[in-house]
Amino acid sequence: MKKVLGVIAVGSMALSLAACESVGWSVKASCKGGAGCSAEGEIHGQMKKEMQKGNRKPLLQQMAESGSAFDAAQFAIDVSESTVSIPNSGLVSIALVDSSTGAVQAAATWGWTKVGAELKLSNPDAVNDWAMTHGGTADSLKYALLPFETTAGTFAVSVEYEGAAYATSTASWNGGGGCREVRCHQQ
Repeated sequence: MKKVLGVIAVGSMALSLAACESVGWSVKASCKGGAGCSAEGEIHGQMKKEMQKGNRKPLLQQMAESGSAFDAAQFAIDVSESTVSIPNSGLVSIALVDSSTGAVQAAATWGWTKVGAELKLSNPDAVNDWAMTHGGTADSLKYALLPFETTAGTFAVSVEYEGAAYATSTASWNGGGGCREVRCHQQ
């Protein structure tokens, strides 16, 4: 079984977004024959008052002005409702994006570790440092779990920060060539 289920790192920027007045969270689980299961999503936000003024501020500037802490250790993907087998570690790709231009300010792949029923960044301090150093004008964080081979069943993910769920998605897989998305809830 490939151990490359990367789902966690995206939260590093998301955590600071929790303090923003207007934050969007999304996640979509999928399972495909020959490719295994994966999940991808986005966390984006602009301070509401700045949007109303027409001023766009980089994510890191928003965090600094709001006084919110940036801590990737507070981000997790809960997989407790999944019936598919999930490896104990894997990888997640993260991109810091300027949503006005679509320009990727930085992109990297990070490790995650399964802790109980949650996927957490293996080295959240390194993710924090990377995001602070390379975030530029990014106001959005996109993430994608690298696919992992698994057994038939349900792949259910819940994106959480500080224990609160912000987006969920579930996919059913029969172990063959297809996937059926059951539900997605985004906030």
